Amino acid sequence: MTVAVCFKCGAMKTGAFTSCEKCGCRPQSEDDFCMSLGLSDKEQDMPTLKWLSEQMQNGRRVEMDSDSLASTRQMIRSLPPEYRKAMFEGTLPSDMKKHLEKLGVQTDKASAGSSAVSKPWWKFW
Repeated sequence: MTVAVCFKCGAMKTGAFTSCEKCGCRPQSEDDFCMSLGLSDKEQDMPTLKWLSEQMQNGRRVEMDSDSLASTRQMIRSLPPEYRKAMFEGTLPSDMKKHLEKLGVQTDKASAGSSAVSKPWWKFW
């Protein structure tokens, strides 16, 4: 099962692109999707996700550094247009989900993946 942190409220949730059970927020914009991917176990290990969740729930705002944001945007922009459209509309059919997961993009609660922690990409405001 894939774990993520809600980019808006900091609650732990299942799936990077799913709606948050606590605040109801779902990624809508390109930046939302970038943050959602960065706040998932595709990019962070569990202790880091828990720490980020605590920090955000205590009122600290998290932002991606410009290099990480640019590379994640580029990855999203490189997806076929029909995939991007479905991501933004929240209507990814299962065949698209499988293809996106092969590309390393977290799509739903049922997806699983390994962590690939490289360097902290966040900063607090």
